Amino acid sequence: MNKHLNELIELSNIDKAIDSYNPQLEAADKKVAKVQKKIDAAQAELDALNKDIEENEEKIKAFEEQLTLLNEQLAANAKKAKEISTEKEMKALSLEEDIAKEKMTFANEEIERLQGINETKKELLKEAEEKVSALQEKFNTVNEEVAAEKAEIEKSKGELFAKREELSRNIEQKVLSFYEKIRIWAGNTAVVPVKKQACYGCYMKLNDKTYAEVIKGEEIVNCPHCGRILYIERVTEEA
Repeated sequence: MNKHLNELIELSNIDKAIDSYNPQLEAADKKVAKVQKKIDAAQAELDALNKDIEENEEKIKAFEEQLTLLNEQLAANAKKAKEISTEKEMKALSLEEDIAKEKMTFANEEIERLQGINETKKELLKEAEEKVSALQEKFNTVNEEVAAEKAEIEKSKGELFAKREELSRNIEQKVLSFYEKIRIWAGNTAVVPVKKQACYGCYMKLNDKTYAEVIKGEEIVNCPHCGRILYIERVTEEA
């Protein structure tokens, strides 16, 4: 087989091996992203609970301030009652007191209701905090495992890159450039085998002349249909 063709087949196999690690790296990143997504969801739930509790506390504070003002109003009305001389004024004052007392009743009921809601939300808040904490621990564990896994992959890729670099230096520049141009659009199918007289890049059948040239392996032969570099595998040659 042509020397340059052998070199390109080897180079193509190295490129395939390098790229074969990409799905593993993506899968490793997905493991971390999956846990992070759960943390984000749990944290969002935690933040929502904190916000609800804070808003309820502000409402309780507002009702408490309203109660203070209403108490002051009732105290002031008690003083006015001593100075009232007409029935009309007495009725007006009585009406004010009734309205104030209704508002106080409503305010007290709302304070009690909001406090009850906050008690429930604080229990949920505790559960949410524990959930976030547990997920964070899981994230740290998974992150460490993934970091170790990726380090091994990068190490293996580094060895392949070194091997590729060495091989690339020994390949004639014109041949290497020819391969790289095809690889731009064909990716890891720049160099493909021929099986059953068909290109295993585009799966189109080769004519007898091209097929004979591939079998000889004396020159680099391109598929007349797609332009990929063709070769016959050893198993096929022996057969």
